Amino acid sequence: MKQYFKRSLSRQFILTMAAFITLFIIGSSIIVTIYNVKQSEYQETSEKLENKERIVIQIDKGYADVISDIRGYFAFNNPDLLQKATSRELELDTLIKSFEGLSETIDDQQFINEVKEFDRFYFEESLPPSLEDFEKGQVEELATRAKTSSTPRVEKFQDDVDDYRSLLDSRIEEHFKSFTEFSAFMNFAMVTFNGVMLLLLLFIIRASLNGIGRPLTDLAHASERLSVGDHEVTLPAYNERRQDELAVLTKSFSLMLSAIKEKEQTLIDSNDELLHQQDELQAQQMELENLIDQMEMREDQLRHLNQLINSLSNSLDEDEVLNSIVKGFSAVIGADRGMIVLLDQEHTHASWGLSEESTEQFIEHIFDGLSERVIEEKQIYVTERKLVRSEKGLHTEDQRCYDIYIPVISSTDKVEGIMVFSRFSSGYSADELEEYFGLSKQIAISLEKIQLYTFTESERVMNQRILDTIHEGVQLMSLEGELQQINKTFCELFNCEADEMQLGSSLSQWMEFMKQRVEQPTEIEAFIHGIINGHQDDNVQLKYTIQDPKYRVIEVYAEPLIRDFIKVGWVFVHRDITKEHEADQMKNELVSTVSHELRTPLASVLGFTELLLNKQLKEDRQKKYLTTIYQEAKRLTSLINDFLDVQRMESGKQTYDKKFHALHPLLEDIINNESIQLSKAHQMKLIQETDNDMVFIDRDKMIQTFQNLIHNAIKYSPEGGIITVSISEDNEHINVSIKDQGLGIPKEALPNLFTKFFRVDNTDRRKIGGTGLGLAIAKEIVKAHDGDIRVESELKEGSTFTVSLPKMEVSPEILVEQNVQEQVEGRVIIVEDDRHLASLLSTELIESGFQIETYSKGEDAIEALKREVPDAIVLDIMLDNSRLNGWDVLEEVKQSKQLSEVPIFISSALDEKEKAYDLGAQGYLVKPYSPSQLSKLILQALLTHERRGAIHIPKEDL
Repeated sequence: MKQYFKRSLSRQFILTMAAFITLFIIGSSIIVTIYNVKQSEYQETSEKLENKERIVIQIDKGYADVISDIRGYFAFNNPDLLQKATSRELELDTLIKSFEGLSETIDDQQFINEVKEFDRFYFEESLPPSLEDFEKGQVEELATRAKTSSTPRVEKFQDDVDDYRSLLDSRIEEHFKSFTEFSAFMNFAMVTFNGVMLLLLLFIIRASLNGIGRPLTDLAHASERLSVGDHEVTLPAYNERRQDELAVLTKSFSLMLSAIKEKEQTLIDSNDELLHQQDELQAQQMELENLIDQMEMREDQLRHLNQLINSLSNSLDEDEVLNSIVKGFSAVIGADRGMIVLLDQEHTHASWGLSEESTEQFIEHIFDGLSERVIEEKQIYVTERKLVRSEKGLHTEDQRCYDIYIPVISSTDKVEGIMVFSRFSSGYSADELEEYFGLSKQIAISLEKIQLYTFTESERVMNQRILDTIHEGVQLMSLEGELQQINKTFCELFNCEADEMQLGSSLSQWMEFMKQRVEQPTEIEAFIHGIINGHQDDNVQLKYTIQDPKYRVIEVYAEPLIRDFIKVGWVFVHRDITKEHEADQMKNELVSTVSHELRTPLASVLGFTELLLNKQLKEDRQKKYLTTIYQEAKRLTSLINDFLDVQRMESGKQTYDKKFHALHPLLEDIINNESIQLSKAHQMKLIQETDNDMVFIDRDKMIQTFQNLIHNAIKYSPEGGIITVSISEDNEHINVSIKDQGLGIPKEALPNLFTKFFRVDNTDRRKIGGTGLGLAIAKEIVKAHDGDIRVESELKEGSTFTVSLPKMEVSPEILVEQNVQEQVEGRVIIVEDDRHLASLLSTELIESGFQIETYSKGEDAIEALKREVPDAIVLDIMLDNSRLNGWDVLEEVKQSKQLSEVPIFISSALDEKEKAYDLGAQGYLVKPYSPSQLSKLILQALLTHERRGAIHIPKEDL
């Protein structure tokens, strides 16, 4: 056999090339086989790990649902929840058995043992006695068992499940990392092997050329010399063991030298044969070059594959990854065009080498034809067809196109998308299809990561939006104090720009930002450091103030952030309590003011009363003291009425008795009354600039308003001056202006001047005193008359208050009817348990011409009413010594046909007018009040009743 190859250069060359090709094929096959085996092992192991993780998640969720349903049953006593929980036990047993079939490691076996132990504990040891306690109503025993046994065991089981899931995740990650490293190593091995084989091929070519070319060159040189007639040619001496064509040629050439003339034709034939062999060598060289080209193509394909894998792991942007997939996959398989379409609601897609029209057409029919088949069968599908005219370009001859449909299958065995590629050059081998299918799974894993990232980002945005809806400033930070999230309200409180409070800022960075904006930087720093370092209880709160962008009082408190029963951070809540702070200040001011305003007149009343009781005084001095007591009592009554007026106005229960009145005489009476107590430093004058001063008002309420304004003008002009009251008109209003030359009002106080309890913060004004209610009441009264009150003031120059009331046109008939005075007599029953007040009211009504009967008990009054029907009833609500109170008497009277039309007037310290009017009362007087008011009210009601023949229920509040 050895001699057989020695005798032929072609056989030697073929043997050499066969050995080279065999070595190349064996080496490449080994590398590819190792890669494929490793890839199959990776896929098998990945599927096992993913199945384990899926079953663990289902087990975790199953037990969580069972525990939630059992707790729901205990909380709401819903039997459906108990039935639902017990029905899940069989499902959990199935999952446990499924996991046992996948158990391989000690950790797996340990985990399944823990699951079985927990299953036995929960369904056999914990649940039955708990249900028995619940059904027996033994709630405390149930709570004790849950606290001491069930809950700790459930928490431990959840921790074990989380630990095992973390172990599985790390195994999957390590397995993927290992396979990636192995793929990179195999790529490097393939490139290295190709390089070595290429060097070996070059060495073989060079040795072949040296073994054949040099002897040929020598023979050619000798032949050239021989051709020019040099017959003294000396041939080189070759190894005698050489038996190939060159040896034969040399021997033949030697013989030829001796018989060149006779054998010239033989020499030519031998030369032709040599040329033919040279052509054969060139053909073999071309074949070898083709093999090298194929190796380079495979190397290029591996490079594109590596680039595709890198692009999948280097980005989380879905559009970018999809474009990388299309281009990278096209490069790997040598496709001329392609696209990928995800089977989501939007049909997210990317294409390469396709028109927009073609892409839309494919998406429109994605669930028809071949695409539907690929989705159902979850396998690669290849079609062969002729190129249409639009696809040929410059070519006119028939060409073939090979379309490949590749499903993108997720780890849950669901088709998430379809890839379609077209290749014009050639079809696809079975190895290629298997490789492409494996590569599509890697693409599916990458897409799942992107979907998970997108979902996580969506949840983060949603959490931020939820935080932004909270009206308190919220900071979320780690245990080390790193800022993780803030809401919109926090930025508004601290007027922070986007680059000032960046997420991820350290504790010192964002703490420095806050310290620059608060007025108590030391306190806020100590509070936050104390919370984070655990030196301070997390239920402690701190108040601080901010001046920029506006003054605010903030209350901050902290709550630990718990995840899976582990503290993972802190939530600091900054609540704006400016209004509450101002309300507290106002309340304190109110208490101080009311205390002062009440104690002062009470001191006078008590002092002068004691003098009158204990000393014998002259009549004029007694009268003076009694006058002082009366004035101080009126002052107390006015103060109480102010508070009651504010309460009624805020509740919308204030009523008004509006009639037509002229303002000039009304203001004239007020000024005359105020002038009696006016000091010599003050002067008052009334100016009327219009003849039309008729308005539709509640006289008493408007007198209260003007008295308040004129009294304030006098009070806040401590050094005297002229108080000018003027009446004017414009197109729609009658205007009353009260101008003084007093202290004036600061501009910053003007917006809050008509706010209840507001007083200008000034030492001079504090000495003057007051409750801060007068202007608030005045504004509400004017507003109820469809008018307006405004103020103009210059500090230390004085103030002008202007009341504008709607202008009225009044006929003389209305005024005559309004001022009718008639005398009427009647019988009035007074039901009052206070005998002093009953005596006072009786005296007033007797002087007004009425016949009076008084009763202290409701039942006695009912008996008297049944005997004889009176013209009116005055009724107290609180009848302490009576079986029936005032409400009982009122209801019984209105239910009687005989008594139902008798007008009833309530006289009570309770302010419950709305209830009284609903029960049928004619009028309502709140104690204390002037007795003359009662006589006027009864007289007006009886006169109206006589003229109209019906009971008139007024809307006024006297």
